[in-house]
Amino acid sequence: MDAFKLEAFKIALFILPGIITLRVKAALSILGAVRYHGWDFRLLRLLRLTNRTGENLVWAETLTKSAGQAYALVACKDGSRFIGEIDTFSEEAGNFEILLSDASQVRPDGSLLPIHGEGVLLTRENPIIRVELWRPGVSATVPPEGNVNV
Repeated sequence: MDAFKLEAFKIALFILPGIITLRVKAALSILGAVRYHGWDFRLLRLLRLTNRTGENLVWAETLTKSAGQAYALVACKDGSRFIGEIDTFSEEAGNFEILLSDASQVRPDGSLLPIHGEGVLLTRENPIIRVELWRPGVSATVPPEGNVNV
């Protein structure tokens, strides 16, 4: 009978670490997904416990939220401006690059010059100085000066 108990103990020692490892791996996978998507900080901001971003940069979080939902008007150091849908962007500090698809160059008079092809890649060779985000379908109107509705 003692031999049976000993064999059962050996089997338990062999199987138990695998079961524990699987449980730990599942828990870490869930925590990794929550952290990757920033759901933890999103919940904390919703509860008004923090204003902190879960991303490395505010740039990354803002563009992650806006990608596919907003147009970006990007102004570069040389004075050129481009508008388009946010496709991809860098997440590395100090390396602010963005690819705009369905893009146009904004001329000085405000007219648009469409860019044919995949889009326009704005790199650190001509640094980005400002990004404005515009939501399609949302229009804001400003009443004429002196004409204020109360």
